[in-house]
Amino acid sequence: MVWVTSNPVMTQGAAAEAFLGATRTTAGAGVLVLRNDKLLMVRQARATGMRWEIPAGGQEPGETLEMAAAREAKEETGLTVEPQNLVCTYSSYRIDQGSMVLGAFYRATLTDPDAVAVPQRDDGIVAAEFIDPFVLPEGDISRLTYRLLEQWWPHRESVLPPFHLTLTRTTNGYQN
Repeated sequence: MVWVTSNPVMTQGAAAEAFLGATRTTAGAGVLVLRNDKLLMVRQARATGMRWEIPAGGQEPGETLEMAAAREAKEETGLTVEPQNLVCTYSSYRIDQGSMVLGAFYRATLTDPDAVAVPQRDDGIVAAEFIDPFVLPEGDISRLTYRLLEQWWPHRESVLPPFHLTLTRTTNGYQN
């Protein structure tokens, strides 16, 4: 789903000032799935390089964010998941593109606990695995995933109130 807005209301100082005017806004969602204290992650080719990230993607017309999160997990890893509680919302301002992504991440469970993840190479995904994200170098994890894991991972066994992340990206990379 895409909305075109004019003069969005924002409270993020410089990001707000830089973002006044027409923007393209999309919505997306992803899932946080644990197995044996390892997180389901995908390694995906992006314009900025190859990174590990949480299975996620854009919302399609008629979908709830939970439905989008489950579909994206299936498309990217071949695994069927059931989204549970909301963990995090985020806004990612892409100043150089004049766009923003508003999204959510949900804790999810596997419908088949023994299922094997299969990367969807047609989408540029070269690996889909349950891994300990903190054995990876910081630069090998997408910025959004890293920021999310900083806050969620220490409390992953608890159900906490959802939190919000704001990211701002320019041609020089993420500013936060």
